[in-house]
Formats: sequence, structure tokens, C-alpha cells
Amino acid sequence: MNAPTAPIELDRRQRFFLKYCCFPPPGRPPRPLGNHLSVDNPLGLLRHYYGSAFDEAIRDRVVVDIGCGHGDQVIGAAQAGAGRAVGIDMRPIFDEARAAALGVADRITFTTRPIAELGTAWADVAFSQNSFEHFGNPAQILADAWGALKPGGTFFVTFGPPWWNPFGVHQFFMIKYPWMHFIFSERTILGVRRLYRPDQAMRWADTDGGLNQMTIAKFVGLVEASGFTMTRLALTPIRPLPAAIANLRLWREFTTSHVSAVLTKPAV
Repeated sequence: MNAPTAPIELDRRQRFFLKYCCFPPPGRPPRPLGNHLSVDNPLGLLRHYYGSAFDEAIRDRVVVDIGCGHGDQVIGAAQAGAGRAVGIDMRPIFDEARAAALGVADRITFTTRPIAELGTAWADVAFSQNSFEHFGNPAQILADAWGALKPGGTFFVTFGPPWWNPFGVHQFFMIKYPWMHFIFSERTILGVRRLYRPDQAMRWADTDGGLNQMTIAKFVGLVEASGFTMTRLALTPIRPLPAAIANLRLWREFTTSHVSAVLTKPAV
């Protein structure tokens, strides 16, 4: 029989944060997924940000999804005509049964192995959806994608919200108000978070999925150091702000809801 869990004690600052800035435990119910994130339309978000260019890029190609989660986008890529689709995630949570039921399992590989162990210059296209702000070592992810891609290969990276977004802290289920992570410390927020989530994390990096505090400037700097050429950087503003606001360097960190980039490995 399991021992009873000790009650979580909060300090004065944590009690204030909980009372005035948070939804009551167990938190706000999950928001319904938009149609572009539906398992029936797994490439919807990528198509939303990249248009038909994404489908054209993966057709008859070898593609790899870095940080694939359950693998919905991997399955979607195979359905969209990819010659072979590989999904990589550190957690073995892949929906292999769905891939088999949809008749694409023969063109899909799921693995928890590090991408560097899969060889070099074997993929035509890499992509990463809503994972780049979670990777513990994003510079290594870029290096691994570089190694996996053939010369001239393309890496589609889309993620959000970035860290300085009003809710860049990602705790949507708990925090009511914007920019609370600018006002309260990591210790205060995560101390309260223990009332909502079982992982008991006390560092951003240890929360479910992890958070690396990815800003737009940090992302651009990592790309510049990686050897990739950034052929596109698109910043989606917080609604209802106009796009012109999100593209102003002075404001873009605070007003961007989503970052989408196209990175290219030089052909020679």
C-alpha cells in the first residue's frame, strides 16, 4: 500500500501567487484543439505556416520529425506522399497502431535512438513542430539535423509561444494573467505548480516536456551558429495585433505567438 502523500507547504509569496494569479487546482480544463491540430488533419499547423511548400517539399522524400511525440505528423507526412517518414522522440509514446490502421506503417519508422546514431546525410527534409522551446539542448538538435540532412536539405522549425510572450511560461492550465514569469520567480511558480501536476518539478527544464526559455533572439543566434541558412523567418503576432508589430525588433519578443522558420543546409 502506498504511503500517503505529504501535503505541499507554500511560503507566503507562493500563497499570494496561488490566490490572486492562478486558476484553482486542479486548474483550467484543457482547451479544445483547433482543427489544424486535429489527428484527422495532422499536418494542418505545418500547412498553416508554410502553405503548399511543405507538401511539395516532402513528396516522395525521406523526412524526419524531430521531437515527434505520438507521431501524428509522421503519419500525416506518409499520408501526404513522403517516401519514408521517421519519427524521433525520447519518449516511447508512438501511435504505431494508428499508422498500421491507416496503411502507412510500411513507410514509417519510430525510434527513441539519438538522431546521430541513424547515420549521416540520409534525409531530404527535417521538421520540428512545437518542440524547439522544449529541447534540453537545442544547439545539439540543430547539429543533429545538419548531420542527418543531405546537402541542400531543408529543416522546417515551428514553435511557440516563445519565452517572452505573455504566456511563454506555457502553464496555461494554471496561470491567469500575462507575464507572471517576469514578476514571480521560477521557485515561486513551480512551487505552486506542484499542486497541479504530479512531476513536482522545481526547474523549468524538469517540467513535463521541459522548457529551455527559448526567445526569438536566442533561436536566431543558434541558427546563425549552426551553419544553416535561414531562408525564412515568420513571426505570427498575438491576436489581434497586426503583423507589422511582431516584426519590429523592439516589440517582437513580447508580441509574437508563434515562430516559423525554414533552414537550408548548403548544397556544397
